[in-house]
Amino acid sequence: MSIPDKMRCALWWIGTFLFGMQPSTFAQNPRALFPGSFRQDSVVRIAYLLPLSYKENLELGAGNERKSFTQFLEFYEGGLLALQYWRELGYSIQSQLIDTQSGAAEQSAHQKALEEASVWIGPIYADEFKPYANLARASQKSIVYPLSQMGEVWKDNPFVYQAASDNLILWKRMIDKEIGKKPGENNVIIVPQNQTKEYESYVTFVKKGRESVHLLRYKAGLDPMQNRAELMQWLRPNAVNRLIILSQDEAFLSDLLANLAYIVEGGNSDIHLYGMPRWNKFESLNSSWFFQLNTHIPSAYVPNYQLDLTKRFVSDFMSTYAIDPSPFALQAFDLSNYFVQKQLGLKDTPFPMIQSRFEFEQQPHGGYVNTGGYILEYTRDFDLIVK
Repeated sequence: MSIPDKMRCALWWIGTFLFGMQPSTFAQNPRALFPGSFRQDSVVRIAYLLPLSYKENLELGAGNERKSFTQFLEFYEGGLLALQYWRELGYSIQSQLIDTQSGAAEQSAHQKALEEASVWIGPIYADEFKPYANLARASQKSIVYPLSQMGEVWKDNPFVYQAASDNLILWKRMIDKEIGKKPGENNVIIVPQNQTKEYESYVTFVKKGRESVHLLRYKAGLDPMQNRAELMQWLRPNAVNRLIILSQDEAFLSDLLANLAYIVEGGNSDIHLYGMPRWNKFESLNSSWFFQLNTHIPSAYVPNYQLDLTKRFVSDFMSTYAIDPSPFALQAFDLSNYFVQKQLGLKDTPFPMIQSRFEFEQQPHGGYVNTGGYILEYTRDFDLIVK
């Protein structure tokens, strides 16, 4: 869905006009907009920009529309709980919901709310985001793209924060952290999916600075005995065999991992597997293979349900909204806490992250991209270690 044409046009003209009146801010660090100290009698205002206007006709809409509405509503509800926790500490925190699906009639009210807000969180959709991002740049407001990493919305706008971690950045960090570059330390084998060019940059990254990196072309669907024999030729018995699998195809992965698990069961090879984001979401993959193969998977989000704050948040969310909080609610909770802390100028936060890691790095001539994330390690002792 997109902003109605009239409202989109109005936002564009407002942003263009205001930007023309401002000095260039491309060299300005948006972090400077966050105060070093905060007066106790001041107010932090957070604006949430979400597409919620079609809720009245929800029951007539398609299943995907109902699902999207629920996700966005839970996102907003998670944010509200975060602000409530700050109020309990004595801070003045206000919120404003701006419906990005509303018509031009609400434009003036939205404009006033945005002018008063300290930080804008949203919109959700990329096609809705850019007009608001232009307006944020003109108004010198920080604007957060909360859920997606698509669209490079941070380009040429130093006021944009992309909260979703880039999968390639997370994968590269895992490879650098888990696979050493010393000669003879590892037997590094890259296994890209057949006939794919999208992973060429991945292969180049692994080979850079590492000696004796091998490239194995695995053909799924062949006789299992033939594939296992082919794999065994590449494995060294007295080394750590680190296999970097470059594929997001469930059928390909199911075939390969099943054969590797069979080899490990024979006790002849020490295999450590390095996968890609979303592997643990594939239902057709046997989770026991992950443990057998000492699998490592990069992940942007890992809920910490052992944390006291997470337990409280889940309990409060259930008692308030009568449902378990989704990852969208947890993401909004973390984002809201992070940016409220920045607005308050606090070095330390009373509310640790319950799902995310935020490490924002500025892109050349642009905004900030979150590079923080996790590595999930599935050990042969059937433990899941979060790094």
